[in-house]
Amino acid sequence: MRQRHTYLLPLHFLRTGGLLCVCVWALGCGKTDSRKPVEGVVTDARDQPVTGVVVTFWAADNKNPVSAAVDPKGQFRLRCPPGEYRVTIEPMSQQNPGQGGSGPLPMGSPDVPPPPVPEPYRKAESTPEKATVSATGASDLKFKLPIFGKK
Repeated sequence: MRQRHTYLLPLHFLRTGGLLCVCVWALGCGKTDSRKPVEGVVTDARDQPVTGVVVTFWAADNKNPVSAAVDPKGQFRLRCPPGEYRVTIEPMSQQNPGQGGSGPLPMGSPDVPPPPVPEPYRKAESTPEKATVSATGASDLKFKLPIFGKK
C-alpha cells in the first residue's frame, strides 16, 4: 500500500507543476511588444550612403532613446513605439557604438575617418530631423546630412 502512495505523490507534484507552468505562460502571453519596426537610410549631400554613424530616436520626454548603427550601405533598422521622434545622427565611437549595431566598429582605424556630422544633428534639442512612427512602423525614412563624402 505504501508504494502506491509513493507513486501518487510525484504524480500530484507533476500535475501541480504543470498547472503552475501553464499559469505562468498564460500571464506572460498577456504582454505585448508595442515597438514597431523602423527602417531608413542616412545619406550625404550627394545621396551617397553615410557610414560610421549612429541614428537615435528621441521621444518628446527624452526618455528611453532608441539607437542603431548604420551598415555599410547607410541603412539602419530599429524598433520603437509609435509616436513622434526627433532624430539625432552622431559619429560612431568607442564610447557610442550604438545599440543596434553588431560586429567591429567601422571607425576603429585611421583608414575610416569619422564623418563630419554638423553639430545641430548631434543634439536632440537642435536636430532638424524628425520622424513619425505609425501603428505599423516606419520604412524608407531618409535622412540627408549636409556633408560631402567621397565621390
